[in-house]
Amino acid sequence: MKKHIYLSLLLMVLTSLFSPMRACQDTVLFLPQYSFDGDELIVELYQTQKTSVVGFQVGFLYDSNVLEIDSTSVYTNNLHLLPSQFNSQPGRFLILYVSNSAQPVAIDITKPFLTLKFKILDNQATSYFVLDPDFPTEFNAEDLSSSCISMTNNLLDINFGTIIGYALLDADNDCVAEPNSRILKDWKVILDNGTNSYVRTTKTDGSYSAGLPKGNYTVSLV
Repeated sequence: MKKHIYLSLLLMVLTSLFSPMRACQDTVLFLPQYSFDGDELIVELYQTQKTSVVGFQVGFLYDSNVLEIDSTSVYTNNLHLLPSQFNSQPGRFLILYVSNSAQPVAIDITKPFLTLKFKILDNQATSYFVLDPDFPTEFNAEDLSSSCISMTNNLLDINFGTIIGYALLDADNDCVAEPNSRILKDWKVILDNGTNSYVRTTKTDGSYSAGLPKGNYTVSLV
């Protein structure tokens, strides 16, 4: 009996949040950033318009001949999503999320809103990762306003290179890493190729790495 009551309440929440008759009041833009971790492709989707979320639904299409979703690594704002909150099929990935209490959850807009990992099946290919046009998108924020979701769609070049480095404090300005140099952990590293900027964070030992499209980059610290 309790299970039926729970399912009924969940359906009521989902129905109240996601309705095909509700018009979009605005649009939330997802900005994808791509990087590599070994033989995995990491897709990080940022958004800066909303600082809280009650629920959202979104679908993506990808080339299943080149990529395979890692369903154990699906995160929203660094919180692991449960398998019941998404549906994975070859070439298609659908997410329907509602906060546990159906109350607004704060969003840290400096972190990826969504993080997906894919196993790379072909490391010398041009592929794609786009919104699913046949799956309705919706984003509900604190005021329960209904926003559509859009994303900058671009081809994905799997043939990436890697930038590796360390961030240390050069106290005497001689551009030499001294043994006692202060390690700069949790600093933002900006890698810019003149067209796109990519952000990484230094680790506890001051190191950072990024798999990026081949090209010339300017590296700076924030």
